[in-house]
Amino acid sequence: MVVNVSPMVPAPFDTGKYDIVYRFILIILCNYMAFSSIGLDTLYLTLLSLCVAQLNILDGQLLEAVNDVAVKVKSKEVMRQKCHAALRETVRLHEGIIR
Repeated sequence: MVVNVSPMVPAPFDTGKYDIVYRFILIILCNYMAFSSIGLDTLYLTLLSLCVAQLNILDGQLLEAVNDVAVKVKSKEVMRQKCHAALRETVRLHEGIIR
């Protein structure tokens, strides 16, 4: 069974002698929407990958700061102070990335 279906969207109004103009504008708008969608998807993907990279860097810095302080210091109070200093520096770097 063969069904004759037009690839064009029918106009919700009578186009009359402007049917060619309607079809031409419809094709241009469909192409514009397709390219806009591709561009937005690429933008979202790029921003998400940048966020993941920044979070991985921040995670590495936090683990490195805590592990370095824990290995070098025996006193808990001194370790806490050095940890807070290292974490403050990491937060400052992260705020710099965000701005």
